[in-house]
Amino acid sequence: MRGSELSGSEASPQRFLVIQPGNREQICQMLPALKALQNIFPTAEITLLIGEAIEPRLVSVDRLWVRPLTNIPALLPHLQTQAFTTAFLFTPPGHSPHPLAYACYCAGIPLRIGQSVEFGGGVLSHWVKPLPTVAPGEHYLHLLTAIEEWAADQLRPPGQQPEAWPDQKETVHAHASS
Repeated sequence: MRGSELSGSEASPQRFLVIQPGNREQICQMLPALKALQNIFPTAEITLLIGEAIEPRLVSVDRLWVRPLTNIPALLPHLQTQAFTTAFLFTPPGHSPHPLAYACYCAGIPLRIGQSVEFGGGVLSHWVKPLPTVAPGEHYLHLLTAIEEWAADQLRPPGQQPEAWPDQKETVHAHASS
């Protein structure tokens, strides 16, 4: 089944895993994109997985996990039991999302969305090419704007309209997903 053929319109709830493996500054730069994701999918249950602790009041998510993201095999038991429907990999500019995407793939998360300059096979079900040079906050928002059209058809429950899509548009590359 191709990633672009997966439908999020079933009655099951959307359970999103948002991963940001950067430092505190990079996590804070990603927060506007997290807020945009929450506005786009207001009924989704969101778990934020970060590698460094931040002030919990800075984020409003259903669950906040702080785990070392250097030992990816140790993440698998935590990811496998959660029944996530989608993983958004907000890796910092210039960092590969593929190791974390592979962990999500092994954990059975069907949709794995991230930005990368290289293809990397099918570990990302939806691969977005990053913009050449932008501010870090724009880099994170670009991931959402790039999947806007695809997500409108695939991730939102029937009849739900997005409250706020970011302005910018780009093409998402869907790859075969196992």
